[in-house]
Amino acid sequence: MDTTGTTRRSYDVVAEDYAREIADELRGKPLDRAVLDAFAGTVPAGPVADLGCGPGHVAAYLRARGLSTVGLDLSPAMCAVAGRDAGLPAAAGDLAALPIRSGSLAGALCLYAVIHLDPERRWDHDVDLTFRFLDPAAEIAALRGAGLAIVARVEREPYAGVEHPSRRCVLLVERR
Repeated sequence: MDTTGTTRRSYDVVAEDYAREIADELRGKPLDRAVLDAFAGTVPAGPVADLGCGPGHVAAYLRARGLSTVGLDLSPAMCAVAGRDAGLPAAAGDLAALPIRSGSLAGALCLYAVIHLDPERRWDHDVDLTFRFLDPAAEIAALRGAGLAIVARVEREPYAGVEHPSRRCVLLVERR
């Protein structure tokens, strides 16, 4: 079942509230900042895309570290917020069919593209979102099958009171 349209509409509805809620979330996530710093320190010179950029806070963090960042998000309303609040060039697009020419980016990241909202935390909006917890081992196999190399795998427990209580896995991958 394709939920893309429903997901897009739901994030369009909550874009302003979502941006206010998470604008400063990286402050409470030191390991996430360290992973982003590692990404910024290893990516070659050139444009970097934040895939699933939401309101642009991660891309803004990377830009503050000297990277030329652009955003892509399924939600046009999130792209508008990213442009307004983070000064980020952002375009609406589907992660399953990236509108990016092969070889045009120095790097890409996809962090927080799937946000898990508790039923009581939907900012009083009726939304319909489907979330999938992906198996890191299966994702690593798929990435390797696509000719990419795993540089690092970082797993952590959730930050209590800052995010949904689910275990997190970040994969740092590069083309070799």
